[in-house]
Amino acid sequence: YKEMSFTEWYAWWCWNDHNRKYSYTNTLEEYRYCVRKNISKWEYRDYLNMAHKVGHDIEDPYWKYPNNFHKFHDKVMDQIKALEVAKYGVQQDFLKEILKPMLQFNANVDGYDIFLSTDATEWQKTCDALYQCLLRNGYMKNVIMQQDIIVFVWKDGVPIATAQLKKKKKIG
Repeated sequence: YKEMSFTEWYAWWCWNDHNRKYSYTNTLEEYRYCVRKNISKWEYRDYLNMAHKVGHDIEDPYWKYPNNFHKFHDKVMDQIKALEVAKYGVQQDFLKEILKPMLQFNANVDGYDIFLSTDATEWQKTCDALYQCLLRNGYMKNVIMQQDIIVFVWKDGVPIATAQLKKKKKIG
């Protein structure tokens, strides 16, 4: 730390929360990388976590310190989405069986399509359009376990909203 000024050391010390969840974050080099790229440590941690989850070697400088952070973040995010769709594609059969009696209530009201979806790609399209985490946070699993129902609202093939209907007659 001798090559650091006190100001830089103090900024790094504040940045480093000392309760790190991941062993691969919070080094001085990572701090300097985040400052150079003008990104928060949370964005950086999110990126490293996703890259690790899809199997990239996050100790390799190519993945650990990408030249274009936002491009790599988006690339890894697309890989995560593909894994999620594949994972939940398997659960589609269960979802179709559970929602089968309720699919008759799908409707078009004043140009808005209001429906229950049994297709993981529709779930993903909704997540992308509305910046929601329906797949990542296990909402499809909750529907399969009959704890929730997710109602989709689309207009002209574009997702507009979702509503979470809980088992105890609450709207989430």
